[in-house]
Amino acid sequence: MKTVAIIDEFERVDEAKREQIRQIRDLTGADYVAAVMSGNYLQRGVPAEESKHIRAQKAVEAGVDAVFERPVFTVLSGLDTYVPSGIALLEKLNGIDELCIPSGIDEPDLVNRLTLYLFAEGKEYQDQIRRLRGKGLDYYEAQAAVLEGEFSGSYPEIGQEMRKPVNYAAFECLKSLKRMYSSIKPALLPEDFFDNRVTGSAQDGDMLQKIFPFIKYEMLLISEKMTQIYGGSTVLAKQLLAHIEQYDDCGQFVQAVGTQEHSQENIHRFLLCMLLGIGKSDIAMSRMYDSAPYARLLASSAGSSAFLADLKAGSRIPVITDIKKEYASLDATCRSLLDIDIRASKIYKAFKTSSRGFP
Repeated sequence: MKTVAIIDEFERVDEAKREQIRQIRDLTGADYVAAVMSGNYLQRGVPAEESKHIRAQKAVEAGVDAVFERPVFTVLSGLDTYVPSGIALLEKLNGIDELCIPSGIDEPDLVNRLTLYLFAEGKEYQDQIRRLRGKGLDYYEAQAAVLEGEFSGSYPEIGQEMRKPVNYAAFECLKSLKRMYSSIKPALLPEDFFDNRVTGSAQDGDMLQKIFPFIKYEMLLISEKMTQIYGGSTVLAKQLLAHIEQYDDCGQFVQAVGTQEHSQENIHRFLLCMLLGIGKSDIAMSRMYDSAPYARLLASSAGSSAFLADLKAGSRIPVITDIKKEYASLDATCRSLLDIDIRASKIYKAFKTSSRGFP
C-alpha cells in the first residue's frame, strides 16, 4: 500500500484540481492521497473565504482520501516555519511514503546540488544573504541573487527560476525533508501543479478590511503587551501604534507601517495572531513537539477507513477525529495548544455569521 501526501489550501477546487489529483495517483502509483491543509486562516495572513470544513470536503470530492488540518499557530508563520511544520506533521503520522512537490526545476543533479547547498547554509552564503538583505532585498530575492552567482555558469536561468514562489517553496520542502532525516521521499511534480493563490488575491484585502475595526480595538486594548504576540517586536509595536488612529483602511494602514524587516504579509500574520491571542510562549510550547503536536482529521473519503485505522494505530502523534471524545486523552500541553485552534475557529465562525463580518 502506497500513500502520498500533498500540501494544499484547496481555495479553488474545480475540474483542473480534480484532474491534478488523478494525475498524482497515476504519476506516483498511490493507493491513497493524504493532504495537509491550513484551517480557517491562511499562511499569507488572511482569513479563508470558505471555512476549513467546506474546503476539506471539496478536497475529498476531488479525490483526496484524508485531509488533515495544520495548527493555526504554524500557519501564521513565514515559509521557514510553515513548511517544516507541515512536513513534521506528515512525518509523525508515520504512514506517508512520498510528498508531492510542484517545481519548475526538475533536473535531478541540479535539484540535488541546490538542496545540499541551501541545506548547508555555509558562512559565505549567510554573509551574502545578510549583505543583500541590508540593501533592501527580501529573503528569497537575496537567496536567488546568491544562487545566481554560484550556479549561473551551469544553469543561466537559476536566478529567474528561484525568484518564482513555486521554486523557493519547493526547496523549502526539500531542505526540511533532509533536515529531519525524513523517511518520506520527495516526488517532484510539474510546475503547473502549484496553486498561485498562495501569493495572494484581490479578495484578501476585503477579508481583512471586514475585521479591521476589531483588530484596531484589540491593538489598543493590549498595546503594552504587543511584543508578547508571536511575530511582534518593540519596533513593530511602535510603528503600529503610531499609525493606528490615522487609518480606517486596513490596506493603507499596512502599507504605511511596512518595512524591509516587516513585509505586508508579515504584518497581516501578526495582526491575526494578535486578534487570535497567539503568543510567543505558545510557539515555544509547540516547538516541544516540532510544531506538530497532533493531527486533526477534517474529512475523509468513504473508502479510507482501513487506511485511517492503520495510520491512527501507527502514528507518533494523536490523530484527532472527534475533539469532544479525544480532548481529555491529550496531555496538558497538547490541550493548551488545541485550545488555540478551537478559539481561532470560534472567532472565525463569529465573524462569518456576523452582519459586519466576512462576506
